[in-house]
Amino acid sequence: MEIQAIFFLIVVVFSVIQSIMKAAKEKAQKQQQLMKPAPERRQKAQSEIEAFLAQVTGGGAVAQAVDPQEEEDRKRRQRDQAEARKRRQLKKKREQQAAERRVANARSQGNQPKKKKRTGVAEHVDQYMGKHINTHRDRDTGEYVDVAIADSVNAHLGRRDAEMPALTVTRHQNTAAANTIADLLRSPTGIRNAILVNEILSRPKALRGPAE
Repeated sequence: MEIQAIFFLIVVVFSVIQSIMKAAKEKAQKQQQLMKPAPERRQKAQSEIEAFLAQVTGGGAVAQAVDPQEEEDRKRRQRDQAEARKRRQLKKKREQQAAERRVANARSQGNQPKKKKRTGVAEHVDQYMGKHINTHRDRDTGEYVDVAIADSVNAHLGRRDAEMPALTVTRHQNTAAANTIADLLRSPTGIRNAILVNEILSRPKALRGPAE
C-alpha cells in the first residue's frame, strides 16, 4: 500500500508540473502573438495615412497601376506646353528685336543733317538751269552748242568789242574762241555752265525784248 501511494503521489506531482509548464507555455505564446502584429499595425496605419494624403492631393484613394495611354497623354501634353512656351518666348524676342531696329533707324535718321533750303539768287539759278537742261536734254548736243552757244558767245563778244574800242578782236578769233568753248561744253555739265554764262551775259529779263 505504501508503494502504491508513493507511485500515485509521483504521478500527481508530475501531472501538476506538466500542467504548470503547459500553462506557462501557452501564456508565452499569447504574449508573442500580441507583440508580433505591432509592425503590421504600423504598416496598416502608414497605408491609411498615405491613402488619406492621396485623396487630399487628388492622387486617388488607393494606389493603382498607371495606365500607359494616360501616361503617354500626360507626356504629350507636357511637350506641347513646353513647345508653346518656347514659341511665345521666341515671338517676344523677335518683336523686341524689331522694335529695337525701328528705334535705331529712327535715331539714325534723326541724326542725319537736314539739307538747307537754298534761297535767293542761287535757288533761282538752279531752277532756271534745271528747267533748261530738262528742255534741251533730248536735243542734239552738238547742234545746240555749235549754233546757239557759239552765236550767243560771238554776239556778246562783239558787243563787248563795241563797248571797248581799244580791244580789237577779229571775227576769226571770235569764231575760234567760240569753237574752243563749244568743244569744252559738249557734256551735261558744260551745258549747265553755258546756260549760266548765257544768263550772266544776257540783259535782265525785264529789259529783254520779245525776240530775246
